[in-house]
Amino acid sequence: MPIFQSLSDLCTADFNLSTLVAMEQMWIRKRSFLMSHPRPTNALLFFSGCSAVFEAADQSTALDIPQGSLFFIPAGAEYNWIFSNAQAGCASTLLFEFNLTDPLGQTIRIAQAPGILAQSDPERTALLFHAIIAEFAKPAYSPARVKAAAYSLLSAVAGEGRRGMAYGRAACIARGIRYLEEDPLQALSIREIAELCSVSVNYFERLFREYAGCTPTEYRLQRKMEKAKLLLANETFNIRQTAAELGFDDCAYFCRVFRKMFGCTPSQYRKVYQSTAETEHRL
Repeated sequence: MPIFQSLSDLCTADFNLSTLVAMEQMWIRKRSFLMSHPRPTNALLFFSGCSAVFEAADQSTALDIPQGSLFFIPAGAEYNWIFSNAQAGCASTLLFEFNLTDPLGQTIRIAQAPGILAQSDPERTALLFHAIIAEFAKPAYSPARVKAAAYSLLSAVAGEGRRGMAYGRAACIARGIRYLEEDPLQALSIREIAELCSVSVNYFERLFREYAGCTPTEYRLQRKMEKAKLLLANETFNIRQTAAELGFDDCAYFCRVFRKMFGCTPSQYRKVYQSTAETEHRL
């Protein structure tokens, strides 16, 4: 059986998805849940409206999970949950279950232990979960669309893990990394950010590519476009206001960049998002 040591291996490996399930879960305060047999699938949980304690069945591990956390459980795990502080009227956890196979059809085991995963943007994590859940809720189920949304989530999770491993090697540019991660709209150029770290532009860009898998400029643009999706989901901002909020003087250029990155225009994205939200509300 092929083995991935961690979810970060998904960045460089070829794999297929199967046994997909995505849903919102609602728990009551101090509700316990026991998985007394080996879990048949891998699972990602986003704690959107509660906190919890995770306990391994053999009592070797006990972990406190605060609200807003992203948690991974590998297939084969046995455990107990104790959920608390559940917020009435909203989802407690967002669940995505999956199995992996290699190109030959062999099941891939993920050796990573259960635990909280790094995430630089919980809002984006929640958005990716909701995209999969929305596909499951549609009357006309499309495996292709579900898998596309699932690959987006797994790619983001794996990328975060990969960056975490590379961060140690990129410690000398940590200040610049934080600058780009915390606010992609800041005015400093890449050269000025490199100067903050006391390194040359070429060295900064080389270490940053090792850390993030892309150039600082590409990363900044990706962050802007992900922020654009959040703003477009909010009817308070029209497309021109969204472009201006993200620092684009030319709305047409913003629309071209958005379409190139996501395969649809901002107006098409907003229409699909609103249609999905209405479907979820009716259900």
